[in-house]
Amino acid sequence: MNKIVIEALIQLFALIVKQDKGISSAERAYVECFLDHLGHGTAREYLQLLEKIAAEVDDPAEEVETGKKLMPVKTAVRVLATCKKFSKMTSEQKVVMLMRIFEFVNVERSFTQYKRYILNDCATVFGVSKEEFQSIETFVLKDAPSELDLQNIFLASHEKFEPKNAVFVEMSELQGIIAILYVPSVDLFFLKYTGNETVLLNGIVLKNRRVYLFVSGSKVYIPSGNTVYYSNVMSHFLANDHNTEFSNGWKTKFSK
Repeated sequence: MNKIVIEALIQLFALIVKQDKGISSAERAYVECFLDHLGHGTAREYLQLLEKIAAEVDDPAEEVETGKKLMPVKTAVRVLATCKKFSKMTSEQKVVMLMRIFEFVNVERSFTQYKRYILNDCATVFGVSKEEFQSIETFVLKDAPSELDLQNIFLASHEKFEPKNAVFVEMSELQGIIAILYVPSVDLFFLKYTGNETVLLNGIVLKNRRVYLFVSGSKVYIPSGNTVYYSNVMSHFLANDHNTEFSNGWKTKFSK
């Protein structure tokens, strides 16, 4: 990820938290973790940029309607200009960026109309459809199986659940929920885990509610010894094969 893209993403993070009168410790920790994951040597520079923009005071006389909240005109223009800095990225990369912005918004689990306005602008500039925007929003913000019951979502949980739309696997030994979202326009899978067990994705410990790319060849290892393979999940969505039995004998439930 080049400097222009990282800087633009940090600017969007800062514009999102301006309404909250500054960045919280949890939001700062998310950004630090994000920069560490990139292995970027100038994390301090980006954190200073984040705090500088987040602390700026807007002119309340210059506002545009964004629902329940008002957004200063300069901020609205700045959001659009910043989004356009991602123009040279691929469609796949833009969806990943939108997912990261949603994830940042969800750090404090405070989803206001002001923040939705920014997210909608990002999705429009990135060319993300309304349907996929809504599925990404649901995937990031919701945790219960009943709330995640969407057509392009795979769920695994110890809870008994009869899905209407999602593909579901009951895993009695799993504490929490594994959710995997398929975004068909870019052929990408995203995964998150809500729980406190040591669940591994390709050997990496999954953090609670953190979103990860679930790429070809990936596998999720559960402490009980069971494993969820990318190939199993992919078969349900790409081949529309809802009757595929998992390698360990699990069978899925789905709406007919």
